[in-house]
Amino acid sequence: MNSYLLLIKGSFAEWNRLSETRRNEITAQFADYAEELAKNGRLQGGDGCGERSFRFVNAASGAAESLLPLDTRDMVTGYFLFEVETEEEAIEIAKKCPAFACGEYVELVPCGH
Repeated sequence: MNSYLLLIKGSFAEWNRLSETRRNEITAQFADYAEELAKNGRLQGGDGCGERSFRFVNAASGAAESLLPLDTRDMVTGYFLFEVETEEEAIEIAKKCPAFACGEYVELVPCGH
């Protein structure tokens, strides 16, 4: 089995502009997506991310809060880690991610060496 990290990226400002009803609908879609991955024995982990991030320049530096504005489309807003047999299967899983329903995009990253 091969592991893949599915990074969900988007704008927290855009998310916050959605109605509460729409955010709840999309959150339910993400729950269904995770449930389907788990049911098929694929899901290894995943979660949503907060509106802040911290940058470490090196091991000796202190944490500096990221200066990315909330309206950037490139904030990591969530992730899934899953296992599949082939890259083609990973791509199909990525294409079904509910991130697209709220204007976000995904990056699929193969894990391991």
